Amino acid sequence: MLWYHDHVMGVTRLSVYAGLAGLWIVRDEREHELDLPEGPPYELPLLLGDRNFDVGSGGGFTGQLLDKGDPEIMECFSPFTTVNGKIWPIAEVEPTAYRVRVLNGSNARTFRLVLVREGTPGHERIVQIGTEGGLLPSPVTLPSQGLVLASAERADLLVDFSDLAPGTELTVLNTARAPFDGTFADPATAGAADLDGLLPYPEVFRFRVIQGARRSRPAPHVLTSDFTRLTRDDLADCRVRAVALVELESDVDGEPPMLTMRELSDDPAGDDRVVTVLDERDGRHELTRWRTVASRFEDTVTFFPMLREREIWRLINLT
Repeated sequence: MLWYHDHVMGVTRLSVYAGLAGLWIVRDEREHELDLPEGPPYELPLLLGDRNFDVGSGGGFTGQLLDKGDPEIMECFSPFTTVNGKIWPIAEVEPTAYRVRVLNGSNARTFRLVLVREGTPGHERIVQIGTEGGLLPSPVTLPSQGLVLASAERADLLVDFSDLAPGTELTVLNTARAPFDGTFADPATAGAADLDGLLPYPEVFRFRVIQGARRSRPAPHVLTSDFTRLTRDDLADCRVRAVALVELESDVDGEPPMLTMRELSDDPAGDDRVVTVLDERDGRHELTRWRTVASRFEDTVTFFPMLREREIWRLINLT
């Protein structure tokens, strides 16, 4: 599942915030052979986002979107979660298995999604079959804390409702504070507001079971057979390129800072604007030092990947 959105320089955040984004699903013959749910009504694509809305004098929503007010602030952590453009929608599902495809379309918010029924986590009814890279080699269970999705990450899930009676409701909650630091959150206590963590409304959406054909639909044991996981030995002779993600202050008064990708070059003796990385590999520690090569769109291109040659791209987040 891919996604697309407007990418005009300087206003991307505004157009995506306004809802100008969508999902695009690509399939192949191998997927068709697996007999997975495809399309309505048993495949649900869900585009998550966080938004803020203005209220009128009576306290009700006006429908007016509120963007972050200070352009000097890079991140946006809005209080309400939208799913396909709606706040707290309800998906009616029959007592069978559904394929739920989730994408985090937020500016900066990370989601840690927990499925709860009457206050009890229900992750045992979910298996993950894919990511933004396509189908996994085989299904996996969710982590006990929930499904973590950073911005633009995707998850392809099978959720089994076949044991539930009509009228049963299950709620998906977010337990991730913002900015997300991986702090532990017990799924059994999910649902509590966290004002300090910029999570005043943890509710995301709800499933409601309705009358329908009851059918259990387990995931295939093997999803992909044409994917070979690379080993470190396979990558021993690869070129390694490094990119630092940094916030660049504007040279013009009143202009906001920009998130930039600065190309780096391996420089063991460098001392100017150096990024130092400590790795642990096979019980050994390795220290590498990198210096800035380029930092702006108009700078000289220094990356020239070659067709059918493997490269390792290392992204170092300094923000």
